[in-house]
Amino acid sequence: MQKWSIPVLIAIVALLMPVSTASASAQGKLSISKSADLASAAVDDTITYTYTVSNSDNITIENISLVDDKIGPLDLGGQTSLSPGENITATATYTIVEADLPGPLANTATVSGTDPDGNPVTASATASVDLTYTASLQLTKTADPSPAAPHELLPTPIP
Repeated sequence: MQKWSIPVLIAIVALLMPVSTASASAQGKLSISKSADLASAAVDDTITYTYTVSNSDNITIENISLVDDKIGPLDLGGQTSLSPGENITATATYTIVEADLPGPLANTATVSGTDPDGNPVTASATASVDLTYTASLQLTKTADPSPAAPHELLPTPIP
């Protein structure tokens, strides 16, 4: 019987074991944060929103676009891709209108792009601002003529 040394035996076992292969798929970890400069607002007040779009993955995300559901498409300064670890910051304003009442004003921004395989990558963030308003009516009553003379208040006598 042949004696095997331990290193040779380990090498033979290693050769007989299945080989493990690693594969990676591009997932794209895109994120967005959104904040408002006001906690509460009234009609005709202007809110400034700040958006920060981040790529926390190890792949570049292409075709980046940002849309706010109250404001519409936002300008990212011409930047259309995010490299790994990169951020884009954008700002936009919105003026409160009466149709936004009674509030709160909650609106959502959605960032989208594509990973290297062409798969869509999206993320959303919502910011909420309380809306304040005071509903009131005023009534002013005037008499004509003013002041009224006593004879103008009495009915005409019957003869």
